[in-house]
Amino acid sequence: MNTSELYNIFIRCFPYIPVAERVFFKKISSGKYHFFIRYNNNKPVAFAAVSGNSIALLCVVPEMQKMGYGTALLNECEKFIINEKCRTVILGRGGSDFFFGAVINNFSHNFFEKNGYCAYNGCLNMVLDLDEFSYSYIGTEYRYPENVVYEIYNDRDYIQLINAVSSVEPKWITHYTKASDILVAKKEGRIVGFTSFNCDAQTLVTTDYDKTGMLQYVGVIPQERNKGIGMNMIACATQILKNSSCSKAFIDYTCLDKWYSKLGYQDFLWFWMGEKTYREKY
Repeated sequence: MNTSELYNIFIRCFPYIPVAERVFFKKISSGKYHFFIRYNNNKPVAFAAVSGNSIALLCVVPEMQKMGYGTALLNECEKFIINEKCRTVILGRGGSDFFFGAVINNFSHNFFEKNGYCAYNGCLNMVLDLDEFSYSYIGTEYRYPENVVYEIYNDRDYIQLINAVSSVEPKWITHYTKASDILVAKKEGRIVGFTSFNCDAQTLVTTDYDKTGMLQYVGVIPQERNKGIGMNMIACATQILKNSSCSKAFIDYTCLDKWYSKLGYQDFLWFWMGEKTYREKY
């Protein structure tokens, strides 16, 4: 099966995801995926992709759903993962660059729940159309914290940045040692907030006709929270994306939907982060 056939199954299974085929191809090609495929009359109608102990994708074309294809693929994926000496099978996340779990938008999580998966968490992606966004307008709507400036990160502040990130989420340090575009919030010369941004991100809302920006790993140090610093930092970063000719801004992996919605961001995909643990060999 070629990538175009995988892509056609994917967009038929998730018609509300406008991802361009070139972006889909890049995501498929960038990971170490093992594919499982099902055919009907010699035509591919379903596929699953496994990366490590993660089922990154499981797609069945609509007219073939509830006919056993999904269950057969799921069983094959689980057997493959368990035989690789993993005891826990996870949905999305892991090595996947597609989903963080089962997509709730089309209730696919019900299928996994019936097959023994339990959710320990949930998250979502959000998107903002930048045509009507204006940082100056946002500044009049929400209080602007005093003595705080927002600026592009300079390598000379490396120790400050790492200390700030560590105080919010130590797991993010690896990301920030590699990120090239970072916006920081400084109060009296000290970094108190940060976000990484990408002005040409390959996201699930990136089409062939536009450029998408993305914000990730947003944080404000604990002692400076609830002062408007984070809100204004995200507004400033969003304006940077717009100034870079992005038509949309994408928020990856968050649960702060009410917070981001104050700036106009809207829910895009909700994820049910499920997993299943085997006590014995498959």
